[in-house]
Amino acid sequence: MDLNHHLYDEAGTPDAGKPKKQEEEERCMFCIELGKGVYFLSWVLLIGYAFDVLSLGFRTQTVEWKALSPVNNALDVITSLLGFTACAIGVHGIKKRDASRVYIYFCFMVVNVGLTLLLVLITSIEYGSGRLTKAFTRICRSHLEPDDEEGLKRCDTSAMDEAVGEIVSLPFMIIWNMYCAWAVRRLYLIILREGNGRTTTGHNYAPMYEHP
Repeated sequence: MDLNHHLYDEAGTPDAGKPKKQEEEERCMFCIELGKGVYFLSWVLLIGYAFDVLSLGFRTQTVEWKALSPVNNALDVITSLLGFTACAIGVHGIKKRDASRVYIYFCFMVVNVGLTLLLVLITSIEYGSGRLTKAFTRICRSHLEPDDEEGLKRCDTSAMDEAVGEIVSLPFMIIWNMYCAWAVRRLYLIILREGNGRTTTGHNYAPMYEHP
């Protein structure tokens, strides 16, 4: 009987017979394992949303904030607060293999897609009415001297370009948010099946990325 066949895989490593978790076989962003990819992404988003929340007091006093519409600013605040809370729950849920917390995180991802679609609608309306271009013009002119005529003309041109760039970038934001929601959903389903399997297989998985 060939014991090596049971103890070693084809590459000669002693991991044969150990079934890989589905999240290790599936790949997501950055071509890494699904579980590690979502965990890394969640930390990046958590840090970003934390910075947004902490800087709210400063940003509300800037020309950029005052130039944009109140609806855009309200969406910014809502997304930052919801995002920080949901990502904190998601990071903890992924680490502890808690399906209920990961599901809450997934729900936020779906809501975030909806908020982005709403932002696209509002931005398109503001672009069509010319308010978006005026907002970028105001932001640009706030950094110039009143008698700088050439600078004021450049602001008019750059404001139009920035408004177009804002419209063009939004569809990519929707695609990215939808992909993130899909990745979190895949991981949630894996953790859910993993939790249901414990009662039948008796196998107990350790929390993710937690040192003994």
